Amino acid sequence: MKQTFIATYFVALALAGCKDNSPTDHSADPITLFGKVVDVDNQPIAGATVVVKGKAAVTTNSTGLFTIADVTTPYDISMIARPQYGAIIYEGLKRYDPTLIFFIGTFGTLTSFATISGTASINSGKAIRIFFVSGEQLWWTQPNHLDGTYSLFVTLQSPTASLSGTLYLLRFTPGLSAPPTDYDGFASRQVTVNAVGQYVNNFAPEELTDPIDETIGGTVTLPMNYLSRARGLYIEFGKARMHIANDNYAPFNNDFTYVVPRIPGTTLGILAPAGPSGDGSSTYYKSRIASGTTGVMISIQDAPDLIFPINLEPNVDTLTSFLYSQPNGPVVSLLYILSESPYNPQFYIFTDKGTTSIPKLSAQGLGLPLNRRFDWQVRQFYPMASVDVAASVEFFDLINGRSGDYGQGVSEFSSFISR
Repeated sequence: MKQTFIATYFVALALAGCKDNSPTDHSADPITLFGKVVDVDNQPIAGATVVVKGKAAVTTNSTGLFTIADVTTPYDISMIARPQYGAIIYEGLKRYDPTLIFFIGTFGTLTSFATISGTASINSGKAIRIFFVSGEQLWWTQPNHLDGTYSLFVTLQSPTASLSGTLYLLRFTPGLSAPPTDYDGFASRQVTVNAVGQYVNNFAPEELTDPIDETIGGTVTLPMNYLSRARGLYIEFGKARMHIANDNYAPFNNDFTYVVPRIPGTTLGILAPAGPSGDGSSTYYKSRIASGTTGVMISIQDAPDLIFPINLEPNVDTLTSFLYSQPNGPVVSLLYILSESPYNPQFYIFTDKGTTSIPKLSAQGLGLPLNRRFDWQVRQFYPMASVDVAASVEFFDLINGRSGDYGQGVSEFSSFISR
């Protein structure tokens, strides 16, 4: 259906252009949306309500799909998977094929799992990670420090599903509140698992090889009055990543040098959080660092500041403009409006502007009640070119570090009273 629409759309543009032999701007021409609603596991959500501002609400079908005709771009769209969970809103979209992600919970059927178990040779003073990588997914565990036994539970999305991947073992000497000082054991093997299956994989001492130890190093630059917080070191297997250790000395030194293993087909990643002495924080994930690289530069931006409404501001409604700092560059903000009461609506608004307002969704059972306390917070993602990126399956790849470098700033919380 999507391919047919694209072809028809561009043929129409070509014919229109032939009529007067002059350039024609069709950017404001109405489009038809062919969208989808999914959960955090990219599983379709049936029965979700989707509302484009100025259009009648529609409901997703059994495969999570919806269609809305005659939409002028840019457009605002709201998605309500279940009213009790609130609404997720995307402002200023231009794409015809939005994927709206219900990131508050899971609607899929992740009820099946396979068990990989066995033993690993343990050494005094050594740490071991055992992990299974299949595509973009990774599961990990640590063996029992007394007898080396381990069990790894791999989730699958249906009772008939199977996964093929690689089972790894990595042994290292842990640092004192810091990443490892050396790596002396590595093994891998191909494994296929089926739902509810149990698979025994023992790692004999003679299987382990000693990977070459190298280093990576660089510097973290911070906004004024920010301090580094404990950094995380990761090994990346394509889009999957494995956390190795934290550097708890990071607050005292913005320069870093870490010992890493040279493992073919892998890269390294560093998660660098920072923040002011009060609330709010910023984090940057630097990915795809080759072992042996020096001069790595990690630049962290200011976290957003909340401007209005001020804390405990009364008389806030759908006409109130929420204001917050918006840095230069490709940044998308996500505004949270939350309540501790299950009887109050909640809103999550994606926008590329430094101001927004609560949408009017009374017809969908999410009207703003009178004289209730709400909390609000802003989370910003960078670099993100537009809200169109947030309305796509690539969004979680970006913020989970699976598609390159990314940054995220989180404001403090503030409160207001509705009217």
